[in-house]
Amino acid sequence: MPISPEKRYLLAFLGVGILASIIFLTGLGKPALQDYDEAIYAKVVRETVSGTDPLTLKHLGNPWFEKPPLYFWLAMISSKMFGLDEFSLRLPSSLFSIAGIILIMLLAWEITKDKFMSLVTGLMFLTMGALIVAGRQVRLDVPVTVAIMFSFYSFLCGLKNPKWLIGIGIGVAVGIMFKSIIGFYAFPAILIWSIIFKNFSWLKNKYFWLGGFAGLAIILPWHLYETVKFGSAFWQEYFIHHVLGRFGENVIGGGQAVSNWNYFKFSFLFEFPWFALFGLGLLALPTALLKTNGRKKEALALGCSAVFIFTVFAAAGTKLFYYTIPAIPFMALFLGLLATDSLARAKAVHITKYYFVIFLLLTAGFTNALYVGFNKQKQLAVNQSISEDERGVGRFLATKTDVEKIYAFEYDYWDTISFYSNKRSFELIKNGQNIPAGSYVVIEQQAFKKLNLPESILENIRTDYSGNVLRLVYLKPN
Repeated sequence: MPISPEKRYLLAFLGVGILASIIFLTGLGKPALQDYDEAIYAKVVRETVSGTDPLTLKHLGNPWFEKPPLYFWLAMISSKMFGLDEFSLRLPSSLFSIAGIILIMLLAWEITKDKFMSLVTGLMFLTMGALIVAGRQVRLDVPVTVAIMFSFYSFLCGLKNPKWLIGIGIGVAVGIMFKSIIGFYAFPAILIWSIIFKNFSWLKNKYFWLGGFAGLAIILPWHLYETVKFGSAFWQEYFIHHVLGRFGENVIGGGQAVSNWNYFKFSFLFEFPWFALFGLGLLALPTALLKTNGRKKEALALGCSAVFIFTVFAAAGTKLFYYTIPAIPFMALFLGLLATDSLARAKAVHITKYYFVIFLLLTAGFTNALYVGFNKQKQLAVNQSISEDERGVGRFLATKTDVEKIYAFEYDYWDTISFYSNKRSFELIKNGQNIPAGSYVVIEQQAFKKLNLPESILENIRTDYSGNVLRLVYLKPN
């Protein structure tokens, strides 16, 4: 009995969901946690879950207000279920990545009412390398992006069924609880769409305001709790330093993307070929402005949303490549619309060629995404072998229960070592400083060789761990 077209598409959508699950869950717990974010977040989860107040995040024995708590609460639940390890810590990010693939197909369907293009848009999004890298790490960028997508989806659905407008406030609130002010990024996309289509009726609808109150019910309890407990110190750290401070100046060094050029470079490499095609598609925007009918208006709104989000992060003082991920779904939707428009204008004799080009582009995107997402040697300029050595050093130190302070010789990436060793006290030292006998020292292999220590000193040094990048040495007591 032949399968109907509806069932074929349903099976295809299910296949994309299964493929996303395989990509985001396979081997999730194998790579070591990376400095800084993954290891710091892991330490926050461990310290908070072992404390008496799960509402206030903790790090190194102190309240930690760098991020809102929602991801950490989910990681705590995951760690209670599966144990505190790499898999459980990364699981919330991976599950939201899978949800994002499903959600973008729903968004594409809501905009185009084209099953094929909804499927293609989902595959485009799935083949974005940055999404795969971030979605397989302990990071907040994908969860907040999915919250933004949900708010935008609720807005589009709410234009036809006003009850959906409640979801705007809920999605924004969840995004805020994941990554503070970034959750508001749904509103620029909504406003851009409303301006282009000259439709602000949603602002007068009671369901939009009910959603706002629902959002406040999500946001306020934790923020009020921390305000009552810690007063202005909470807001000084949480908002002034880590929100306004990050926008105004580089507060963390920006080691993975320190310039706008790096943003473009990483976007081109990690979203190949989609970022390049997006740039080419933007060249059509002037035409869209002159002839803003039908899907050209929609493409204009989505393209402007992606550019706006990317530009805001480019203008910020603190730059990390992961910050630009909220722009990616709008880029994928923009490209899906262009593909839909091209298909509608394609002559019957060119349909086969059209599908072949789509197939080639998806193949190129899939190949590139898997390469950058699973390449063990380099992820966003962070050498994975460093993290593996840090895990090895940390696990060895974990067996030394009588050791409290660890020395790091001209090496300040010690958060991963700290997590695996469960040691809090690290002291950074430079060449020429004295190190007490009976101490453990973390040092890079190249730095150790450059010291060119005499044999008399080497006799008093024991190597307890030696990896590709790092070495752990013990200074024997005299």
